[in-house]
Amino acid sequence: MDGGVKVLSFGGGVQTVTIAAMCCLDEFERPDHVVFSDTQWETKATYAYLEWFSAWAMQRGMEILRTTAGNIRSDALDPGKRFASMPLFTETGQLMPSGKKEDGRIRRQCTREYKVDPVNRVIRGLAGLKSRQRWKGDPCELWLGISTDEAAMRVKDNREKWIKNRWPLIELNMRRGGCVEWLRRHGVPVPPKSACIGCPNHNNPYWLALKRDSPEEWASACNFDDAIRKHRVSLRNAVYLHRSLVPLREANINEDQPDMFENECEGFCGT
Repeated sequence: MDGGVKVLSFGGGVQTVTIAAMCCLDEFERPDHVVFSDTQWETKATYAYLEWFSAWAMQRGMEILRTTAGNIRSDALDPGKRFASMPLFTETGQLMPSGKKEDGRIRRQCTREYKVDPVNRVIRGLAGLKSRQRWKGDPCELWLGISTDEAAMRVKDNREKWIKNRWPLIELNMRRGGCVEWLRRHGVPVPPKSACIGCPNHNNPYWLALKRDSPEEWASACNFDDAIRKHRVSLRNAVYLHRSLVPLREANINEDQPDMFENECEGFCGT
């Protein structure tokens, strides 16, 4: 392989499932490879759907390759490991009119280290390239599951010169809602929202549903939220999963907050 390969970065959510299903049903050209990067902290519902869809796709000639950079939850809580920071909430030094300190966000590194880089490594491996060996030939075409309702903030060129991004849903002028309609029309079950259980980008309805319907996963998120302040004491200020800057288990999760990307990672978490 000397370049020109087409790869779908598969996040397991509505958009990339739609692209993959379209390819399986010959409504869109097929990529050469489909790659899912597993953070090992998705919901049980997502993993169950991935098992079903992987088998469904395989029956139609499409293999979904899996890769991982490790378990994002346990890695974040291990003081002996470098922290690929999540967009956690923290206080800033600026005071609000109420006298409370303004909330801020930590710079996000988790997307690149647990989603972007693992996919890139798989692509390089498929090309037979060794570490630091230069890519030769035509750029790799990387397909991303970004729909038209997300395009303004998420469509951008790839940082790597040997990768050219492509957005099939933009080409097809499809919104997320259109993807849901397409899946239903073609008898493909709509996947649950795909994202890490303890992602700080979740909104209150997500947290409320997790607490009500998945107590074990709710406990995993709450325990992580408690532990991150204990195990990452090197961070300048205390950090939280919830924007209210209180422990998640104590947060008021009955009021909504903006949900820019429907809580889905889709392989690149909005990058």
